[in-house]
Amino acid sequence: IKLKEKNFFKNELGFLLKLLSNKNCRFKNIREVYLTSVNKNKIKGWNMHSKFTTNLILISGRVNFYLSQNTKSSKKILIDSKIKKIIKIYPNTFFAFKGLEKENILLSMSSGVHNKKEIKKITFKGN
Repeated sequence: IKLKEKNFFKNELGFLLKLLSNKNCRFKNIREVYLTSVNKNKIKGWNMHSKFTTNLILISGRVNFYLSQNTKSSKKILIDSKIKKIIKIYPNTFFAFKGLEKENILLSMSSGVHNKKEIKKITFKGN
């Protein structure tokens, strides 16, 4: 995985967060973009994409991200929407997220289109 801070501009009128730019070559292969939410104290995911990379940005709320290369242990990363970061998840990494606030919304940008044949799901008991 790769964690990168994004520039977040805020003033009395609101905020601006640039997500994509043609100057930003690491996003040139984005094929699917969607929003997803996870309720408070619920865990969503434990998916692994075998063929594509997923970039996740927390739009609102706070979540714990769980990442694993195997089914025995995981790494936990706390992300707060007040600090804009992108989590880049490479192929063959299991990931999930747990909502810590009432509203937790994530933006997902993937280099491939979701396909049930390409996704592997697990039930992870470690968290």
